[in-house]
Amino acid sequence: MTGQRLEIRNTQKLVLSQALRQSLKILQMPVLELKDYLEEELEQNPMLEQRELLEKSEKESDTPTIEEWGDYLPRDEVNPGLSPRGESAAGQEKPKGGYSLEEHLVWQLRLSAADDADYSIGEKIISAINEDGYLTLSLEELSAAEGFPAGDAERVLGIIRGFEPTGVGARSLKECLLIQLAAAGMEGTLAHRIVSEAWEDFQKGRFEGIAASLKAGTAEVSEAVKLISGLEPKPGREFSGEEVRYIVPDVILEKETDGTWRIILNNQGMPTLRINKAYEAVIRSGKATPEEKKFLEEKFRSAIAVLRSIDERKKTLIRVTRSIIEKQSDFLEKGMEFLKPLTLKEISGELGLHESTVSRVTANKYIQTPAGTFAFRHFFDVKLGSGEGESVSSGSVKEMIKRMIEEEAGSAPLTDGAVASELAAKGIRLSRRTVAKYREELKILKAGQRHRL
Repeated sequence: MTGQRLEIRNTQKLVLSQALRQSLKILQMPVLELKDYLEEELEQNPMLEQRELLEKSEKESDTPTIEEWGDYLPRDEVNPGLSPRGESAAGQEKPKGGYSLEEHLVWQLRLSAADDADYSIGEKIISAINEDGYLTLSLEELSAAEGFPAGDAERVLGIIRGFEPTGVGARSLKECLLIQLAAAGMEGTLAHRIVSEAWEDFQKGRFEGIAASLKAGTAEVSEAVKLISGLEPKPGREFSGEEVRYIVPDVILEKETDGTWRIILNNQGMPTLRINKAYEAVIRSGKATPEEKKFLEEKFRSAIAVLRSIDERKKTLIRVTRSIIEKQSDFLEKGMEFLKPLTLKEISGELGLHESTVSRVTANKYIQTPAGTFAFRHFFDVKLGSGEGESVSSGSVKEMIKRMIEEEAGSAPLTDGAVASELAAKGIRLSRRTVAKYREELKILKAGQRHRL
C-alpha cells in the first residue's frame, strides 16, 4: 500500500523579475513602438517627466500637493472623486474599414442588373473574382456548376467589366489591359494593337519586332509601351485592405570624411525622460501618508527600471550596429554582391551577449544607410560554399542572378540551368532547382516569359 509523504527537493528554476521582463520588452521595441510606450509611461507614472519641459516645470511648479498627484493612484487609494488616468473613453469610435472588392462590385451590380436572374448570375461571377480583380473560373465551369446558360453569363460578365475599378473581371493580364484601353476610348490605337496583336513581342520586350509587325516607328512603339506600362495590372489592389506601411529607421549611418561610420540613434519625436524631482521631494517630505508613500516608492522603482532599460537598449543597439558595420562594410560601400555570410551567433560571441539578446535587438528594426534603408535582419545571411574555399551569402548570389538576367539585353533569356552553369564557372555550385527558387524570390519570370520593359 502506497501512502503520501513529504519530501524536500532542491531544484533550480529561472524566474524573470518584472524589471528584467520590462528590459527585454524595451530592447525588442522598434522606434515607433518605443515612442508610444514611453508616452504611455509618462501618463501613468508621476515619477517620470520629460527633460524638454525641465526649465518650465522648475520655474512654474512648487512641490505638488497630494491632490495633484493623487490622479495617478488606483481608485481605491484616493478620493473617489478623482479618476485614474489611462482609462479608455467609452465614447471613442473604432476606426472603420473600407469596402472589400466583392462588396463594391455587388453594390454596382444592384444598380445595374436588369432583373433578379441577372443579379443572381452576377453574384456567382463576382464570387469567382479574386482580390486582384481577376476571374478565376471559366464561364463554362460556372455555368455548369450553377445551372445558368453560358450566353447569359457572358452577357452579365460584360456588364461587370464596365464596373469600377476598370479592368475587373478579366481572365488574363492581356484581357485586363485591353479592357482598360477600351474604357479610355483607345480601341484601334497603337497601344491597343500592341496588346491585342503583338502580345508575345510586348512581353519579351522585342520593340523592333512590334514596329515591324505593326508597321510603326520605334519611337511611336516606345511611347505606346510607356502608356501600357502605366495601366493597372491588378485592378483590385485598392480594395485589398493592405495598409501602406512606412519604414522608420531605428539607426542612421553617415559616412565621415575620414572614411569611418557615424552611428546615430533615431530619437526624433522620442520623449527624453528623467525622474521628477518634485515628486521625489514629496516622498522625503513626510507629508504623504504611509500608503501614498508606498505607492510613490513603487512608481519610483518602476521609473528607474524604465530609464535603465532605455539606456541598456541604446548601448546594445549601438554595439550590435558597430559590429555589423565592421563585418559588412564591403556591402555598405560596394553593393549587394559583397554581402557576407553572417549569423546571430557570430555577433553574440564577439560582443559577449546571449544570442537571444542579439535577436531581440535586431528584430523589426531598420537601419538607414547611404545605400538605402534595410532591415537589420538583411545583414544576416546564410552561408553557401564555393569551389574556391571561400563562402558567399545567399543574398549576394541572388544579386548575381539578378544582374545576369538584367544583362541579357539583345541575347536569348538565360534559363535556370544556364544561370547555374555561369555561377559554377565563378566557383558557386547551385542546383537548377535552387536557382529557380532564388529567381522566384526575386520575382523574376521564367526565361520563356521574361520581358524587360
